[in-house]
Amino acid sequence: MFNLIGAFAEFERDLIRERVQEGVNKAKEKGVQFGRKAKLTKQQLESLRNDFAEGELSKGQLAEKYGLSRSSVYRLVKSEH
Repeated sequence: MFNLIGAFAEFERDLIRERVQEGVNKAKEKGVQFGRKAKLTKQQLESLRNDFAEGELSKGQLAEKYGLSRSSVYRLVKSEH
């Protein structure tokens, strides 16, 4: 009996997973963006990279200016190359 109940539960979970995936696919077709919004706009990102290239501010100062962590500044500057 326990095996039968487990099989029904697994089948129901598969159905739920399929319905969720269908909903996600439909949302993506409509242009819905998933995930966290970017902290910086494209203009701010270019400005950050320009400020870094000029070398007048340290990465810590850049992080403070743009409201980021230092590790985020390292990652964003590195992703340019």
